[in-house]
Amino acid sequence: MQDTCGQGRGVVRLWTLLTVVRGRPHPSPRLQGDLTHDELLQALPAAETRFVVYNLAFATVEGARNEKTVLISWCPEAAEAEQRNAHSTSRNPIRDLLDGVQVYVQATDLSHLEYEELVSRTS
Repeated sequence: MQDTCGQGRGVVRLWTLLTVVRGRPHPSPRLQGDLTHDELLQALPAAETRFVVYNLAFATVEGARNEKTVLISWCPEAAEAEQRNAHSTSRNPIRDLLDGVQVYVQATDLSHLEYEELVSRTS
């Protein structure tokens, strides 16, 4: 998919990366600012859960620039059962707290978060 937004393929403005500790969300201080889509995927740990809120920039089929706020629920199968349970329990309360999220994605592996897959979910 060609990006005509002038921002590069899949450049995202990361709002926050959250982890759940003892049933409460905590921001991850290590990531902020603009990331490429590939950098975002690399930042997701293979064995820990996370919530990610960011703006996905893309071009529509007609070539118009567009941006959607995306909430990713990252819960890889390699995460410990206790962490997966805490993440699952926190998912709806976090989703309810966030105004303006236009796309919600549950992902257990990186194939669910491919750029084209996310863009296809925006329509």
